[in-house]
Amino acid sequence: MAVSSGYTSQGVLATAGHAPDVWAAEIVQDLPNTSVMLGGGTGGALINAIAVPKGAVLSVPYMGARTLSTRSRTGTTDEGTAITFEALSDSDDTLTKRFSYNAVAFGYEALNDMTPERAAMSVAAHREQMLWALGNDIDVQTLGLYSSAANFVGSGVGDFASADLAEAIRLLKVANAPLPYACVLPSTQWDHIAQDSNIVESQKRGDAVISTSAGLQDGFNYHGVRIFTTGNVPTASNVAHGLVFSAAGIRFVMRDQVTVKEWDDPDTFSQKLAIYQDFAYMDTFTDWIVDFQTIDT
Repeated sequence: MAVSSGYTSQGVLATAGHAPDVWAAEIVQDLPNTSVMLGGGTGGALINAIAVPKGAVLSVPYMGARTLSTRSRTGTTDEGTAITFEALSDSDDTLTKRFSYNAVAFGYEALNDMTPERAAMSVAAHREQMLWALGNDIDVQTLGLYSSAANFVGSGVGDFASADLAEAIRLLKVANAPLPYACVLPSTQWDHIAQDSNIVESQKRGDAVISTSAGLQDGFNYHGVRIFTTGNVPTASNVAHGLVFSAAGIRFVMRDQVTVKEWDDPDTFSQKLAIYQDFAYMDTFTDWIVDFQTIDT
């Protein structure tokens, strides 16, 4: 379809008074407000989140438990001789996921007919769509990677039980998993969490309800473990796979800035926006992650 003579190419962001790089930086800055795993309330990210500069290699160094092997001194009684230990090395594993979100086209026959106010409102609405899409995707992808962890609690046929949570905490402690611990359960189990007598008593003892970031549901505190709910917990055969984990058990790496692309669509006489973000995930130490299985109702 030919472009009419009255159509003038013009950037949507420019029309709304935004620059793509600034717009992208704002989206990254607001991600903790939409992702449970990156937000998690006043305590910051629930996982070991790392940002890498744009253009850098997106890789996650493998890290887990470290043990030292016994080594003899190189001299019999020479206390000045250095003690050497077995070398400990890391391997760089790259697990990259490309996420692309194509916003709905701005369907104005002549974009330059838009008032600056209307353009700004349209851009703001698309920015929120992109932001929530990215935040939800981070939660879905991160939680989904560990739905079959080495350790699990819960029968998969019952509701949330604090006894299972206590067992998960025990497994983490036995594995010497470093604090802090967090628990992310399906939103379908929220009523069971809120009415669990042990959770209620824990709040009465002074474990205050966590104040979460904007847009996230309130969490609970149970013996120092922060409990959150999200509809992004993966399910299989009506079993929801939440997680109880050490923050050091999951490493998450992302670009420190998303990429925004903008182009003309002459067929609809409009402009289109797309956003691209690179993520990498790494299972650093499986004993520091416990699959919490509950019924998805």
